[in-house]
Amino acid sequence: MVIFPAGTAAIIGGACSLIGSTSQLAANSVLQGYAGYEEGMGMFDMTKIMFPAAVVQIIFWGTIGYKLLDKVLKPDSPDFDKGNMYSVAEIHKLEKEQESAAPAWKGYVALGTMILCIVLFVLSGFQPFKSYFNIGTIGLIGAAMVLGTGCISIKKAYSDLPWDVFVCIGTISGIGTGLDVSGGGALIANAVLNLFGGKNASVVLLTVVIAVLTSVLTNIMSNNATAAMLTPICIAIALSLGISPIPWVIVIGACSNLAIATSFGTAVNMQILPAGYKFSDFVKIGGPLLIILIAVVSICSVAFLF
Repeated sequence: MVIFPAGTAAIIGGACSLIGSTSQLAANSVLQGYAGYEEGMGMFDMTKIMFPAAVVQIIFWGTIGYKLLDKVLKPDSPDFDKGNMYSVAEIHKLEKEQESAAPAWKGYVALGTMILCIVLFVLSGFQPFKSYFNIGTIGLIGAAMVLGTGCISIKKAYSDLPWDVFVCIGTISGIGTGLDVSGGGALIANAVLNLFGGKNASVVLLTVVIAVLTSVLTNIMSNNATAAMLTPICIAIALSLGISPIPWVIVIGACSNLAIATSFGTAVNMQILPAGYKFSDFVKIGGPLLIILIAVVSICSVAFLF
């Protein structure tokens, strides 16, 4: 029963910073393609709205969520572990394979590298460190350490690299630039604005609409695709209103990680599927939490970003 909450916690927790997941990086990549916003979002800009959501999620699993898990998954059923590759026997087998596969020193070096990168990520938000470190340089430092010490071979690093995500983030800024230069972004922005009162459209209302729309779409599409599609449109709307697009990009980055009500919204959902979960389990368990988190993120966005 703990695998589902753990997977959801990984998704929500990953949305608390700029580097926790790939969809906020995708949204940030689009933002950086616009003049005046080359620096993009800050490392912890998303924390303002996602930390409260993470706290609410913890409370949910300790109360309503636990009862839902018990009702939907039926842990007392003799078929509870049917199709679960993470059952006790499989875990012990996997642990033995991992213990014999790598020496202990590699684990220590990897752990030290991770701690160093976390510290640098935090410091990069403050001067004078901000002038010398950014996400890219810190990532390169970490990669150089684990590759240079032999913790992982270059061949394995290349084979494990998620090329679809790599190519997506690398090329996604072109979508925003294309919509901006062609006038397509302005056309879509004006159409959306006209639905909500044109130039007099309520920023609060639009923020809630963006949060709800992103949260729903990310459960139907992939989180990266959702961020890539909505970010340039929302940036164009913000610029048409004469306001900074950063708050809405933060909302998109955060809400694109709320893919917790379907089995295919994020890579984490796919990773916990071998535990024997069905699509209906995600809907019944993750659906109520999704509704709660949409409300929390919408309220926090209006309260803390504007």
